[in-house]
Amino acid sequence: MKGIVHFPDLCAALIELIEVYNFFFKSSANCLKIQIANPDAYRTLIHFLNKQNAQYHSFQLKEDKPTRVVL
Repeated sequence: MKGIVHFPDLCAALIELIEVYNFFFKSSANCLKIQIANPDAYRTLIHFLNKQNAQYHSFQLKEDKPTRVVL
């Protein structure tokens, strides 16, 4: 995520949405990385970020990727 204005508000909102044990943060100089513990919490977070018009990048879940078989 980029453009975090007030981190405590974001943290409080995530605790309310997906509970404190389902995520953790890593920060760098210009962005914040949120790691999620399970797929349901991931989907809830993505829905929340879209609703807030947040700037973020996300990776596709392994279970949502198509299965590839080589014959």
